[in-house]
Amino acid sequence: MPSAEADSEQEINGYDAGLKASSTQLVRPKAGSTQPVRSKASSNQLVRPKASSTQLVRPKASSTQLVRPKAGSTQRRRNQRRSNPPKTRSTQGHFTKAALPENLTALESLYWEQNAMIRISRPIPTRKIRLVIFDLDGTLIDSERDLANAVNAMLVKYGRKELPIDVIGTYIGDGAPMLIRRALGDPADREFLQEALNYFLLYYREHKLDSTYMYDGISEALRQIAGTDGATRRMAVLTNKPVRVSRDIIAGLGLAGSFFQVYGGNSFDTKKPDPLGANTLMKEAGAAPEETVMVGDSQVDILTARNAGMWSVGVSYGFAPRTLELVVPDVLVDTPAELAVALSGEALA
Repeated sequence: MPSAEADSEQEINGYDAGLKASSTQLVRPKAGSTQPVRSKASSNQLVRPKASSTQLVRPKASSTQLVRPKAGSTQRRRNQRRSNPPKTRSTQGHFTKAALPENLTALESLYWEQNAMIRISRPIPTRKIRLVIFDLDGTLIDSERDLANAVNAMLVKYGRKELPIDVIGTYIGDGAPMLIRRALGDPADREFLQEALNYFLLYYREHKLDSTYMYDGISEALRQIAGTDGATRRMAVLTNKPVRVSRDIIAGLGLAGSFFQVYGGNSFDTKKPDPLGANTLMKEAGAAPEETVMVGDSQVDILTARNAGMWSVGVSYGFAPRTLELVVPDVLVDTPAELAVALSGEALA
C-alpha cells in the first residue's frame, strides 16, 4: 500500500507538471451553436483561471456576485437550504431562465414557476449525452469542515495560527498541494511544504468522513441522471483531490456503484483544468466531447469542460460560486434537484 509520503510527493510533482502543461485552447461557439468548437490549430495555450496560482484571497464580492454564507455550521447552512428555497429573480449576464420541463404535475409546475433557478447560457442537448463527469468536493459532497480541520491540525503542528473555515473554503479546488501552499502562505521551502503536506494527508485520511456528507438530493439526482430516456448513461468523478482518499470517501458514502471510474489529482501528470483526465474518461466511456457534460462548483471545472470541448453545468451550492460568474457555464443550477432536471428534463419523483 502506498505511503502518505509517496502520495504527497506525487501530488507535488503533479502540480508542478501541471503548471508547465499546455493544450489546444478551446473557444466558446457563437450564439445559437449547439456544439463545442475548437479553436485554430495554431493555438497552444490552455485556458486557466485568471487568478494567480498562489493567490491567498478571493476578490471581494460585488453586488451581482453569489456570496458564500457567513461563518457558521455546515448543518445550519444545510437547514437553511431546506427551509428557504430560492426565489425567482431576474436573469443576469448571459443566462436566461430554463423553459418549463414536460410531464410536470400542476403542483410541480407551480413550484417550478415560483422557485426554479436553472439558468441557461447554451442549451445542452440532453438526449445526446452519454457521459457525465462530476467534480467531488462542493459538487457531490460537502467536505469543507473535515478539510478545514485537517488544515488547522497541520497549522497547529507547525506553530501556525488556525484559519477560519470560510477562509480555508476559498482555498479548496486546486488539489492538496495548492491547499497547503495557500494555508501556509506559499512557503519557498519545498522540504517544509512536503512535510506539511504529508502531515495533512495522514490526518485527513483518518478524519475524512467525520463530518463529510452528500448534499441533499444527490443520490436521487444521480439515479435520475444515469437513466434518462430509457438509456443508461455512464458517470465518473474527476477531482483534484488525491485519488485514494477520494475513492475511500465515495465508497464510505455509498456512491461507488454510481461511477464507472474515479480519478484524482494524482492520477495523471496534470490536474484540472488540463483536459487530460477528461479526455481519458471520454476515451474509456467511448463518448465524444459533444456527448459529455462536466459538472462542478468552480471555474476550474468549467475551464476543464472548455479545454476538452465538453458541455458544462455549474452548481452554485458548492465552495466557489463566485467563480462561476467569472467563467460562465453552459447551465447554472442552485440545487441537486435542479441538476437532475437540467440533465434529464424531468423533475425528481
